[in-house]
Amino acid sequence: LITVWNGRSMRMLTILRGHKGPVYCLKFSPIEDTLFSGSWDQHVLKWNLEDVYIEEKLAAETKTEQHDSIFSLDVNERYLITANEGKTIIVSDPVTLAQLNSVTTNRIGSLNSIAFISLERFVTGDQSGKLALWDIPQNRLVMTQPSKGNSPILTIDVNYCTTRIATGSGPLLILWEVDSFGQIHTFEGHEDTVWAVKFQSNVVLLSAGQDCTIRMWNCIELCPLTVLSAHEEQINTLSLLNNAQLLVSGSDDGSLRIWALTSPLLILRFFKTSFIINKLP
Repeated sequence: LITVWNGRSMRMLTILRGHKGPVYCLKFSPIEDTLFSGSWDQHVLKWNLEDVYIEEKLAAETKTEQHDSIFSLDVNERYLITANEGKTIIVSDPVTLAQLNSVTTNRIGSLNSIAFISLERFVTGDQSGKLALWDIPQNRLVMTQPSKGNSPILTIDVNYCTTRIATGSGPLLILWEVDSFGQIHTFEGHEDTVWAVKFQSNVVLLSAGQDCTIRMWNCIELCPLTVLSAHEEQINTLSLLNNAQLLVSGSDDGSLRIWALTSPLLILRFFKTSFIINKLP
């Protein structure tokens, strides 16, 4: 299920039903009033949020009998990209969902995360701990870099203003430079796997994970800022609202918590559901 909330009043608007398995990724379109969702059921669904219906359906290509679950997706003005368990990246038109090209990533591990770094280039994080850079017009892998510790890269976020990438690799939060594709710094503090990273600004970076904490870091001075604790089980996802002044966190404990990123940090609202919250757009 996908639950749609009003970002200002925080009222639940509707529940979207269409997938036949857990939803692993969500992303709002930058050009339409639509939402993309990817699932264990090997499909990407495109939802028209104005009228709330399934607009298009995209089946993930699979060449094996295994379930190639869609673990991550991203979208910009020109392309929709999806990464699945079967090491396949599919590039599609975000309006029609027509497939433009695809590539099977035999040279790296199973894909966990994907994100655009520019209009025509994107990065992926895989199970073997490699960060890979891809070029869409050339339909090729440009380069790969191993992350410190070689733990699976489960989450990626990109700051376009500072051209930096943040990845979660095991308990480590790693900061990368886009142009050189090199590691700048490794933040240590989480006691277990990092499942979500998010740039709040050019200075502040957020991370959350299996240790049930949200941590704030200064990515200019490269130091920790504070630790937020409220969830009872692992935190799977983070999202920002109101010009990045509010933080929303979702967890295995079924709760959705909204934080004011001011001093002091406060929980503004708390919602309890009967299901695990895997992803926020």
